[in-house]
Amino acid sequence: MDLEDVALLTSDQGRLLLASLPEYDPKLVIKLSEGLRRRGIDPKLVAAALTQNRLRARARAKFGPFADQMLFTDQGLQQATRLVVAARHAERYLPGGAGQSGQSAAPPNQSARDRRVADLTGGIGGDALAMAALGLRVTVYERDPVTAGVARANLAAFPEARVIAADALEADLSYADALFADPSRRSADGRRVFDPAAYDPPLERLWALAGGRPLGVKVAPGIAHRAIPPRAEAEWVSVDRQVVEAGIWFGRLCQADGAEPPPDPAGRGFGPRRAALVIRQGRAHRLTQFSDPAEFPHSADDAARTPGPAAPRPPARAARLATGPLQEFIYEPDGAVIRACLIAEAAATLGPGPAAPTLVNSRIAYVTAAVEAPWNPFWTGYRVEDAFDFNLKRLRAHLRARGIGQIVVKKRGSPVDPAELRKRLAPKGDGSAVVILTRLGARQSVVIAQPLRSAKETP
Repeated sequence: MDLEDVALLTSDQGRLLLASLPEYDPKLVIKLSEGLRRRGIDPKLVAAALTQNRLRARARAKFGPFADQMLFTDQGLQQATRLVVAARHAERYLPGGAGQSGQSAAPPNQSARDRRVADLTGGIGGDALAMAALGLRVTVYERDPVTAGVARANLAAFPEARVIAADALEADLSYADALFADPSRRSADGRRVFDPAAYDPPLERLWALAGGRPLGVKVAPGIAHRAIPPRAEAEWVSVDRQVVEAGIWFGRLCQADGAEPPPDPAGRGFGPRRAALVIRQGRAHRLTQFSDPAEFPHSADDAARTPGPAAPRPPARAARLATGPLQEFIYEPDGAVIRACLIAEAAATLGPGPAAPTLVNSRIAYVTAAVEAPWNPFWTGYRVEDAFDFNLKRLRAHLRARGIGQIVVKKRGSPVDPAELRKRLAPKGDGSAVVILTRLGARQSVVIAQPLRSAKETP
């Protein structure tokens, strides 16, 4: 895609052509292309429009029906924020939005249209769209001229939104009340980058660029906790059970949820506030906790210099849960809860009961309980049917004896490859089951289970 493609697609002819295309079908692309060219349509426009038709079909997973009115680049779509999450980002910048200690990202008498936000790495404009739709005055910076052209087309309905084809790190940002960034996390050859110092731009540059202003940064969900500055809020986000991102928020963009750090007689202060945002069927559920200062660096400089290629270590906070034998029910936490190390906090939401939930292993994020909990957005629950030491022959015999031919394999703490296991089991029958590979205590085990009815219900 080049600037000429953008110009063609945004012309009257280009818009009419895009609107006339049928639902994308890879089997019909060649036939459709030939037919359009026979009608005398510019071959370059035909190629660009068919590419957009393909990208729009993919983009519906992130943007829903709005995708049919947008333009995309392949790389821009890959990094674009899902609309439901971008809306949550944008809400943090609104006047009166929930912020640290009840404050918002600007003076309370400032309206949304007076709030000036600089999106430092705008891409195709996904986050800026959500901000502009809420009335914020957003300026998008994008170094790549083609991507900037796509963003300009996507934001055309919002005259107060600006797109500047320039590097934000070299721009005068003194006008901005708050900043947002979604740094690139891929190398020049397309490989994923895990070290925050290798992001483009690096996190350290973004911390410095903020200059004390409210700043939000979208990062990879696998970012190590040690890479998060101590006075920030880190929020891991999942959408319909898929962990999609983490966000690091500073100053008045933090969401306190009415909570303040607990007393600290030692005077050590507190590490980052951690949050899990679980979005199910469009509804958001949030869980938060302040971090133990002993687990985190005490300066932003230390945090910024520390590479973070690894996912968070096994949840230290979960150590507050006791370990016990497998009971009648087993619960799997949402991935955002695991990433945020909020296992114990999430376990408290399973509901009151005479016996507290326990971990099946001190280093594995499965919780077991004697009673069935009501539907809970932070967990997926299963009723245990059987459990035994892992043995392929015994597992195969168990499934065949019960006519189980459809299995879902889940694993935590097991070296077994689920795809290879399915091949070797070759299950047959009309029944179904969930096969959980994990460690019960110190033993490699298999748990045969059925999803709870509440786990199948929509919230």
